[in-house]
Amino acid sequence: MPDQKDRKNEPTPKPKAGVGARLGRMLLVFVVLVAAGALGAYSVKLGSPPWKWSNDDWASFLQFSKEKASTAKERISDATKELIDKAPGIIRRIEEKIGAKPPSTANNAAPPDSKGTGGTTPAADDQLEYKLGLQAMRLGIEHYRNSTDDPNEITLAKKCFEEAKDHLTKAAKEAKDDSARKEIEQDLKDTNRYIDDCRARSKS
Repeated sequence: MPDQKDRKNEPTPKPKAGVGARLGRMLLVFVVLVAAGALGAYSVKLGSPPWKWSNDDWASFLQFSKEKASTAKERISDATKELIDKAPGIIRRIEEKIGAKPPSTANNAAPPDSKGTGGTTPAADDQLEYKLGLQAMRLGIEHYRNSTDDPNEITLAKKCFEEAKDHLTKAAKEAKDDSARKEIEQDLKDTNRYIDDCRARSKS
């Protein structure tokens, strides 16, 4: 049996990275990739790499980015506007489920659930896949709302929604009862609507 002196010399185990840290690193990678893609596309247009650009070239690139964002904003469909309008309510519902916000009060009550109790049921502590799905979905909605000003955000949003879909699909299979499964399936349905719109806007 190791004595106390031996235990002191043992290396301290490193804490595991949390969900937020993993999502943060993932988003940082995608932001870099999206920025690199935009620079690469404009480099092809100019016929020279960014490190050889003049001040006028950089100014032209910024103007190009603004025009691209403006064009994307003008192409917003009614379906996109509807999803943007619904975003605050969906985010509020997600925050209540993951415990980031208290349940709605009587003055700001959520629609009654299938049992007629009203409000939103928080995700249980053992529903890891469900929580991961909700967190990725919330992050995706934030990027989606910003995509009207920056079209590059739609790529980040789509990636988050696809990750959310994977987690929510697993969560639905792990649901312990029909009520919980129906609630997860509604979140999955909303996620799929955002994914479909992201794909449509990426092609336009």
